[in-house]
Amino acid sequence: MAEKRLQHVSDRLILDDALAELPEDLRTAVVLRDVADLDYKEIAEVLDIPVGTVKSRIARGRSALAKHLRLDGLPTISPNIGNRETGGERPSEPT
Repeated sequence: MAEKRLQHVSDRLILDDALAELPEDLRTAVVLRDVADLDYKEIAEVLDIPVGTVKSRIARGRSALAKHLRLDGLPTISPNIGNRETGGERPSEPT
């Protein structure tokens, strides 16, 4: 149990360091969304910026965090899985 708590503290310190590396505008948007759990509209109102800007800052902030934490190298699931035949050709392409 103590080991799990230590790991949690360690993870939190790493995350805090990564957040500190973000520019303030990105950090604020990410924290308001992911820590304070505000929705996009609420964040837009708090920061007095358009919702589109909020979404952009959150996306850029999360991307920068992933790079800092080295999570950007993890494999992702392609949205096109299941849309291609086994030969790699598209069904609509002439054979």
